[in-house]
Amino acid sequence: MEKLFKDLGDVAEGDAIDIDFTADGATSVSYKGQPKGSIPGADLQHALLKIWLGPKPVQEDVKEALLKGR
Repeated sequence: MEKLFKDLGDVAEGDAIDIDFTADGATSVSYKGQPKGSIPGADLQHALLKIWLGPKPVQEDVKEALLKGR
């Protein structure tokens, strides 16, 4: 995942990085609407969900926004 994000280069405030979880367990990353790579395995999906939606999220406001669909 670190390599994938380094390969994005400079990311400006307001740029969109989409992280999608696929049914086969992979995590796909797109930047500005362009696919940039995929990481196989559901372990990453579980870790990201725990970071954002777990009992101690890194940002409570992000958790609230995600759960409200924003």
